[in-house]
Amino acid sequence: MLVALCLAGCGERGVAFNTEAFSELCYQPQYAAGFEILSTAEGDATLIVVKNPWQGAEGVEQMLLIDSKKRFDIGQHPTLQRITAPAERIVCLSSSHIAMLDAIGEVERVVGVSGIDFIMNEHIVANRTKIGDIGYDNNMNYELLLSLNADLVMLYGVSAENSIERKLRELGIPYIYIGEYVEPSPLGKAE
Repeated sequence: MLVALCLAGCGERGVAFNTEAFSELCYQPQYAAGFEILSTAEGDATLIVVKNPWQGAEGVEQMLLIDSKKRFDIGQHPTLQRITAPAERIVCLSSSHIAMLDAIGEVERVVGVSGIDFIMNEHIVANRTKIGDIGYDNNMNYELLLSLNADLVMLYGVSAENSIERKLRELGIPYIYIGEYVEPSPLGKAE
């Protein structure tokens, strides 16, 4: 019985996460320097690596693992978040993130924003009562954020990590930094 329990427990854990497993380049940015998208050789997991996503950041990397089969055991990796399915429910902390989603025809995925009164996107305005306004900086409504059941929060940092990053990690809500505003060229910002 003890052996059966041990074997059952072993089957639940994935392979230890290691960036070296992501050897295939999925997307090579032509103009942006702040991110890369990699895949495993088997193509069963994708890793988005965001580099230096705020002003003054040097050597900072944040990663989002898209791992539908939960192949990797990420443990308590300090700079890694995981989602296991496409992000259907997204919270945007910047209006530029909403514009990005709108540009690719996916603005309907936005379920929460920061500062809804300052957003002029047609979809957000038309669905104002269905989209949660989670507030700003130190005045975040974490209860509302939890109730939105977000698959992903799109963050930005100004001169350091966002003040809500620690709370998101504590609540188990995946996030990714979007550092488009630090890209030097307009094409890099768009990319």
